[in-house]
Amino acid sequence: MTSFDCGGVQAPKDVSIFSAVTSLLLCIIISIGNFLIIWVIYKDPLKKLRTPFTYFIVNLATADLIVGTITCPIYAYTLILESLGGLSDTMAQTMHMTFFISSTASILSLIALSLDRYIAIEFPFRYKLYFTGNRCRLITIVIWVLAISLSWIYMKVGYISHLMVFANSSIVIAFFIFIGTYFRAYRFLRQETQRYRQRAITIMSTTQEHLNRLNNERRVTRVFLTVLIVFLCTYCPATIMIYLLQSFPSWDCTTRHWIRDLVIFFITINSSVNPFVYTIRLKTFQTSLRLVLSRSESINRQDRHSSVSSSTVMTHDLHSIKRDSGSTLPHHL
Repeated sequence: MTSFDCGGVQAPKDVSIFSAVTSLLLCIIISIGNFLIIWVIYKDPLKKLRTPFTYFIVNLATADLIVGTITCPIYAYTLILESLGGLSDTMAQTMHMTFFISSTASILSLIALSLDRYIAIEFPFRYKLYFTGNRCRLITIVIWVLAISLSWIYMKVGYISHLMVFANSSIVIAFFIFIGTYFRAYRFLRQETQRYRQRAITIMSTTQEHLNRLNNERRVTRVFLTVLIVFLCTYCPATIMIYLLQSFPSWDCTTRHWIRDLVIFFITINSSVNPFVYTIRLKTFQTSLRLVLSRSESINRQDRHSSVSSSTVMTHDLHSIKRDSGSTLPHHL
């Protein structure tokens, strides 16, 4: 792109077109998947999804939805303009800003999720005090303020330099936070479960209740582990490629353009995978999704039935009016 330093050499047309088509396909998957996440949690048919953890999931899904509805379409459009040789600096900067803001917000939301899991497991009695509704909203605001503020650095330093800032300040720091909080939470859960199972044979309701809570926390933590694995599988290759772009500016422009597009591909594909992680691993979410979809289908069937019934009634009334008119005609003569 215009702000991509390659000696003024444009990307090969087939590279730009291939990346544009891929981006549009991802746009559809990302938008549908993350919209369903937000919609199901908003409807919450089982009344079990209004928790701080799902609050941060909504924030993550919102950031990913922006990727699908704004970043990817703009990116595809800029690639098409690039293939035609008509890409302006303003259009390239708009695409880069939306990319950095949504991606940074997504990573910061994952950090919030990791801290949520850590505190819920290590400090269960303080958890509700720490993560109140107002504090969750405040954390969400801070996430977006930071995402926008950090992304403005791009306007000062340029695309490749800010990719390095993004890799070091967001991806690498987030990686160590994720690993640290997950393994501390996992170790604590394992120790607590073993301690309660080794107690006296006498079954106490409080002990059983505590074990149930630990099992529930373990299930949710496993979901978060899957999210982290997806993060590593997508962001680690992207980070390596960012370092390659910075470290080897002498590589030929075709290779550098491919790497440039693959960086964005790996980061945006993370936004398309996250919704499927929740639906596969969270049974409560699976059930809620089925209920929401079945109710929507039921409402549509009722609307179609009502429409057909109304049409039938109107047709019957018209026939009745015609018969009545025909029967009254001789009296007027």
